[in-house]
Amino acid sequence: EALRQRLVDFNRERNNLRKFFADKVINKLTSEIHYDSLYLKPRDEEIGIIFADISGFTKISEQVLKTPERITQLVDHWSNLVLEHAFPLGACLDKLVGDCIIFLFGPPFYDQSPEEIVKNTIAAAEMIVERTKEFFQLPENEEIRQHPDFEKFGVAIGVNFCPAVVGLIGPNEDLTAFSSGMNITARLQGLAHADEILVTERVHEIATKIGKWKFADAKSAPVKNVAKPLVYYKLEGQNA
Repeated sequence: EALRQRLVDFNRERNNLRKFFADKVINKLTSEIHYDSLYLKPRDEEIGIIFADISGFTKISEQVLKTPERITQLVDHWSNLVLEHAFPLGACLDKLVGDCIIFLFGPPFYDQSPEEIVKNTIAAAEMIVERTKEFFQLPENEEIRQHPDFEKFGVAIGVNFCPAVVGLIGPNEDLTAFSSGMNITARLQGLAHADEILVTERVHEIATKIGKWKFADAKSAPVKNVAKPLVYYKLEGQNA
């Protein structure tokens, strides 16, 4: 009976961890007896962040999908598709808020360099754009493609690399991150248009050292309750 209960508890733990991590990460976590205190307690770390939001979602919902069931189906299919391809790139899931999915890079082991984290974060952002384009071309989304504003539909992405408090937080002990950088990333995502990836100065600085990508010239935008404007760069693609 004790063994049976332990197996039940173990499976419950794994199912809870699957909300945030890939199976490979879960296997490594649970190989440690005290993995929760070692890796999942809130801690200050530098992490990569992605906010990805479906552009034109309100218009799609009100003018095309219309029913709650169809809207839910679209978000569910899209988010699971993106998540499936983000996990192998080192992402963990913070949360899905409506049609906005938030990924963190670095947790739970924090064993990568800033260059590795930024490389994975940008690669995941590029992947999300490509998978979203493919998603809208699926037969099930034919009615969306018939909308006159279809070219404005896509995914808008903000990318950041910054300090944050990360861990299982709150009454449900959900994995999440808290910092001004999270707010900055949300603001950055809000500035992006369909299929645009906007990155912060810190991401641009590290990515430029890596040398894999090219960016447009810097732009800036005011941020509520922040004295300095937000300086950001648009990702234009990979170098030849």
